[in-house]
Amino acid sequence: ALAVIVLATGCTDLDVDVKSRYTYANFPVTDADMEAVCGPAFANFRPNYGRWFWLMVTASTDEGTLAVNGGNWYDNGKYGELSLHTWTSSNEVVYLNWDNLFSVISQCNVILSILDAAPDTDAKTKSVAEMRAMRALYYFWAMDNYGGLPIINKFGMETPQRSTRKEVAEFIVKELEECVSDLSVTVDNTTYSKPTQYMAYALLAKIYLNWPVYAISDVSNYNPTDANPNIDKVVEYCDLIIQSQKYDLSDNWIDRFKDTNGYQIKDFIYAFPYNWQTDDQTWGGNTHFRFWCHKFFEKTFGLNRKPGGVFRGNPEFVDLFNLPGDVRNSTWRGGLQYDEATGAPFNYTVSKRALDNYYTGADGDTEVSWHFELTKELVIRGKDDAEKAKNLQMLDLGNDELGLAMGYRNVKFYPTKSSTSNWQDNDIPVFRYADVLLMKAEAILRGATATLGHTSESLVNEIRVAAQAPTVAAITLDELLDERGRELSDEYWRRTDLIRFGQFEKDWGLKKASLGTSNTDKYRRIFPIPYDIMKQNTHWIQNPGYN
Repeated sequence: ALAVIVLATGCTDLDVDVKSRYTYANFPVTDADMEAVCGPAFANFRPNYGRWFWLMVTASTDEGTLAVNGGNWYDNGKYGELSLHTWTSSNEVVYLNWDNLFSVISQCNVILSILDAAPDTDAKTKSVAEMRAMRALYYFWAMDNYGGLPIINKFGMETPQRSTRKEVAEFIVKELEECVSDLSVTVDNTTYSKPTQYMAYALLAKIYLNWPVYAISDVSNYNPTDANPNIDKVVEYCDLIIQSQKYDLSDNWIDRFKDTNGYQIKDFIYAFPYNWQTDDQTWGGNTHFRFWCHKFFEKTFGLNRKPGGVFRGNPEFVDLFNLPGDVRNSTWRGGLQYDEATGAPFNYTVSKRALDNYYTGADGDTEVSWHFELTKELVIRGKDDAEKAKNLQMLDLGNDELGLAMGYRNVKFYPTKSSTSNWQDNDIPVFRYADVLLMKAEAILRGATATLGHTSESLVNEIRVAAQAPTVAAITLDELLDERGRELSDEYWRRTDLIRFGQFEKDWGLKKASLGTSNTDKYRRIFPIPYDIMKQNTHWIQNPGYN
């Protein structure tokens, strides 16, 4: 079974007759058999989730900019296009995420075909439900990012025409609602990183909260004031999680995201687990710290490896972290930097010209002691207008110490200091109890009937108290969006949130009118179908706005 699953790749490779490779005796029967057969569907998207998917859905938002230094990390513009909203159907990151998502969707279909021919057992029933839930999750991510999709729900079927985005959303809902009763209600180490009933409820709440975005025929015409006929269903599914009493916010907020996190975190409903040692030997893993962090963090954090950070916090997003006493403020490193263990200032001896490549003094080779400082603003420099224009096009901040130190850095997923590779041990949550509370708060603000004695303010205050932040007496939708930014930063939801709130086209970072880089294309609320996929499926029509 595993050999066949490994062979199954993208959505165009669907013609393998898997059943011909088995006899009755070979089909999975026991829990151990099911675990072996189903394992790839749980695990094979993890490397992509820890890097490419994260970069696409985060760098395209106000959270951060993927800048370069002296051309390093330019890579034909595939990163900068995300931050400037200038991506095309040929962008490599856009292609990789489509390909990886449909690869795991295909693997789910292979596994389901194996399970379908297996003898009926309780283990089979549960495994089929888990595979349908995983396929639904992967379809959700694909639909949320690419719009209408081909619905491929059986192994061996030919690739069909793309269904509309609404039809895909309806397919996902139907899958989840049909399989949820067969999913486990156990919440412990045996179900960690597997779909449970509560994972399905969280995904259903997420879909229904975004229903007006998914149901409209042209996402460019979506307006955040559009009526949501399913807004009460958001509350319904959130309440199923809340009333289960399986989750809470009792864990120390910072500890939830350290490399010691795991199944014991009461806030995590569903997560992808990572281990730097095993990830280093296989397909890769969690790369957040590598991309976010400055080379000098090797010294200030006491690491075994130098990070290669090109991700910089956008000042507008960093400014959200301004509540007195809020522990979430500490997830950002900015300003003068100090040794994490001793608190001693980190000073670096460097020549004046190496510190500032645009220094024009005759003493440019003179060495100075520089107190390492991360500056908040991202500034495009150049010796003349032509160089500035080129640097802006490339998002090149300069290959000197000042350029390298531009931008605050997110250390929410605090590093694994023992790691000798680019990977770290922090598990990455997909669905959290905190998000459930915030979704319910938003649904009530948008007109849903309040239940369980909750108000939008009381739900937000649960989040605030856990983060040691000031409580609120009242809250608006815009303020709730800000709260989602503070609570869920670097957790993949910002793009979806900004689109739902009609703010995905705003200026931020180096994408703004004062630089001539503002981009208000509303069609970019979904990514294009990758060029190579369109070549294989010439009967498809590209998403509006893209060539």
